[in-house]
Amino acid sequence: EYLAQAIAAWAGNRARVKGVAVKVGVLRGGRRYGGHRRAFVVGDCLRIEARCELMGDNGLGMFASQIFVDDALAVEANLSVFEPPNESAFLNFSGESA
Repeated sequence: EYLAQAIAAWAGNRARVKGVAVKVGVLRGGRRYGGHRRAFVVGDCLRIEARCELMGDNGLGMFASQIFVDDALAVEANLSVFEPPNESAFLNFSGESA
């Protein structure tokens, strides 16, 4: 959840800088997940990083993401995301054949 929120913040800032409306984004999946810590505890200081590795014109993207607790790597994963070019059609898709 934290990793996806970091990516959403990146996408929102990217849209703001371009002067366009923020688009709907979808988390498609994750790969190479590595959990190096069993849990977070109240008071942990988390540093969340998400580096864009790929962002295609078709809206598909890949991010290398990490969570650090006091500079120690706690979680790492590659997340794939999708920003649909036509979000209204994407959101209204019923899954039924015409």
